[in-house]
Amino acid sequence: MKFGMAVAAALAVAVAATPALAAEDDDEVPIDDVAVPLPAYADLEVVDEPAQVFLSGGPTSNGLAVYDATTGDVELLADLPGASGMARDGDDLYVALASGDAIAVLDVVTLEEKTRIGLDRQTCPEHMAIAERVLYFGYGCGNGWTGGVGSVALDDPELNPTLGLHCDPDPDDPEGECRVEFHRAPLIDAQTGRLLAAQLSLSQATVHTYHLGASPVYGDALDKAGAHLMDVAFGADGDFYTGAASKDYAQAFGFENLDYRGSYPVGGQTRAVAPHTGEGVLAVGGYADLADVAIYELGGVTPVATADLCRGKLAPRGLEWNGDATVLYGVTLCGNEGTPRLHILDDPLGIGDDGDPDRPNEPKPPTPPVPVPGT
Repeated sequence: MKFGMAVAAALAVAVAATPALAAEDDDEVPIDDVAVPLPAYADLEVVDEPAQVFLSGGPTSNGLAVYDATTGDVELLADLPGASGMARDGDDLYVALASGDAIAVLDVVTLEEKTRIGLDRQTCPEHMAIAERVLYFGYGCGNGWTGGVGSVALDDPELNPTLGLHCDPDPDDPEGECRVEFHRAPLIDAQTGRLLAAQLSLSQATVHTYHLGASPVYGDALDKAGAHLMDVAFGADGDFYTGAASKDYAQAFGFENLDYRGSYPVGGQTRAVAPHTGEGVLAVGGYADLADVAIYELGGVTPVATADLCRGKLAPRGLEWNGDATVLYGVTLCGNEGTPRLHILDDPLGIGDDGDPDRPNEPKPPTPPVPVPGT
């Protein structure tokens, strides 16, 4: 491996405008889309400076695609076997190499690989998140109950990884088990003091909570997320959101007590949830007949905007906002033989260049009735 060597091949990509959002004065909010030259899709990471979107192809690919939001060009970064989940800390992008038993560290400015963190053979890291200068990764090869959560302290000069989330026992339950077995690599998200680790591809999904600190403490297990969990993401103040194929709405829960805090319909299998804490909104993506994306104000009843990207083709975990919520990126499996396309929803909240959130978008008709959770 020769670190520091650029491995990018620039591709000129035609961007086609496919408007599908309408503001209240009937002006169309632009939605562009661009072909992504990857065999499949796993994750996306949006960077504001420079304005880029990184897309990974998952265990069956060997690289990343990088969309330049300024030029519209796409570059491929090669020699990243099984590039899957990503997490960013400053200019460093950490990429889980599910087929390489390692984590690559890329510079988002130069697109060069800075170093590679080796893991034990047959670790298969797949999902990642960062909180308080610690990189957490969900790992596990196949579906043999070999999954777990590992970590790397980013202030450790050696970047030594630890496999298995070893926890201090809960003072109120000293006999409680802190390590949890996962059917496969768990989907994770993290924020200051909190970690979520979710079982995927099971008929009944479970989301496990951990309190982070000098030593993580196991919290509780949520079993109300539905079957075949697709996405989980933190919002503000510990609230988190789930999307599952068995639900045609996203669900909101509180971290501390796992209390139910509402639902956000999308009208089909819920595949992606993307909260933006600064603007207090949630984008929900689904495998729907009416629209792929619905955007809600938190606590809202009807969406402030909806979008039809490529009906019924939204990718799992295929939504993410840029930093100031002026762009929502969506990924569909709309290309030839299900290859990914990146959709760019320009200013769906009507914030505009001056940053004034006047939100001119007119709510579209609500999606079909949703069953009351728990019934």
